[in-house]
Amino acid sequence: MPARTDVDQLVRGISEHDQKRTKPECGIAWSFQHQPGDDTPTLMFGVRCETGALMWFDATSALVPAHGTNHDHVDYFLAGAHLMVMPPGAELPIAQAHEAQREFVRTGQRPTCVDWVPDPEFHEHYQ
Repeated sequence: MPARTDVDQLVRGISEHDQKRTKPECGIAWSFQHQPGDDTPTLMFGVRCETGALMWFDATSALVPAHGTNHDHVDYFLAGAHLMVMPPGAELPIAQAHEAQREFVRTGQRPTCVDWVPDPEFHEHYQ
C-alpha cells in the first residue's frame, strides 16, 4: 500500500476516534516516533473537534507551534486514559495539525510546515 494511503488512513482513524469523544472540552492525543527510545524525536499530536494540538520533543528541547491559538492549558488524553496537558500555544487549526502529522509520518523529521518555538514551561522546569 502506498505510504500516502497509509497516512490518509491514519488521519481518518484519528478523526473517527475524535468523533467518539464524550467530553468536548477534552482532546485525544497520540505520540508518534520513528524509532523507540527516550531520546527519539517525538511528535505529540492531538485532536479536539476542529482544533489540533502539536508538541515536538527531542533529546534537548520541547517545542510548540509559534502561532498556537490556546492561551491556557488544555486537557488531552493519551491512549484514552492518561492525562496529557497541552501547554499554551500548542493548539492550532486541525488542517495544519494534520499536515504536520502527514509530514512527520513521511519524513521522520520535525515538520517544517509549522514554525516552532521553545515551550517556555518545559524549559523553565527541566533546564
